[in-house]
Amino acid sequence: MLGSLTLGGYDTSKFEPHSLTWALAPANDRDLVIQLQSIKSGTTSLLPEVIPVFLDSTVPYIFLPATACALFETAFGLTWDNETQLYLLMDAQHASLKAKNPSITFSIGNLTSTTTVDITLPYAAFDLTATYPLVENATRYFPLKRANEVEQYTLGRTFFQEA
Repeated sequence: MLGSLTLGGYDTSKFEPHSLTWALAPANDRDLVIQLQSIKSGTTSLLPEVIPVFLDSTVPYIFLPATACALFETAFGLTWDNETQLYLLMDAQHASLKAKNPSITFSIGNLTSTTTVDITLPYAAFDLTATYPLVENATRYFPLKRANEVEQYTLGRTFFQEA
């Protein structure tokens, strides 16, 4: 798919009409908070409960509760690296995931309605490379992070670049 750049609006060819609207959150430091209703890969649920998430394009990661991260670990064979604080991928693991090409569907809504919009991302959206100073040599990683508290739940740039 060819890329596009739109300033001061949106590309209607990439827009799927829906009736859902989002209001800005009352807190000044977390302007856009949405409700993450579910995350699924195929029939596998990757989010045990509905959570509020902050939208932040300044970070590449998706910060989720530890219980959700554990489900991702099981579904995709991810292993947490304590030193780098990343889910690093070995070449064989990356090749396997790339061949399977799993998709991950995020069902999002606003804080006051059960109406949702589904956004499906291909594995390629999660195929990122960490470089120095995070790691000595360029290393593939899965951009998922463990959040310790509700205020850390975030959908970052990984989500925005494909959504």
